[in-house]
Amino acid sequence: MKLKVVLFFILITLNSCSKNKNTSELNSNLKIDTSRVSIIKYDSTNLDCKMIFKTGTNSYLNNEDLEKIEFAIDKIIEKQNPIQIELFKEISKRYPEENYKKEDFILKKTEYIRRYLVIKNLKGQKEIYVALVCDEIAKSFDFKKTIKQGHGGGACLFSFKLNFDTNDYYDVQFNSEA
Repeated sequence: MKLKVVLFFILITLNSCSKNKNTSELNSNLKIDTSRVSIIKYDSTNLDCKMIFKTGTNSYLNNEDLEKIEFAIDKIIEKQNPIQIELFKEISKRYPEENYKKEDFILKKTEYIRRYLVIKNLKGQKEIYVALVCDEIAKSFDFKKTIKQGHGGGACLFSFKLNFDTNDYYDVQFNSEA
């Protein structure tokens, strides 16, 4: 009888350690502005998800991941802004009557809403697709419920992938001008 009681308690202990938390519990401690960021669950039956990551399973973020995302966004914007300044110069010369302002061409990460799609890839590494939409476009559509990025919009729409295990970002894409 004692052996059965001991085994019962061991089984309860093992079971409680291996229980999976639900999504809201896992994301509840994130330092994230939910009015500006949407975490979209990976669904292998959803063609939009499959176009971004052909294979993988749904995964979750932690605060360290959020810091890595911020760092990657900063680096991407740092690389893109000189291109934006050249674009400003070119367009201003071509259309002087428009009186374009340089600051309107400079990317500012605070002016974007974000959508995150997080997976574990076949190697067991956590990856994320980050899709950013500027407030100007986002106010017209409910981008927080879809991972679709749209067409046109120039630097108002951009995306990239980040591998959290290697800290490499890749597939950086800025949509073309409308």
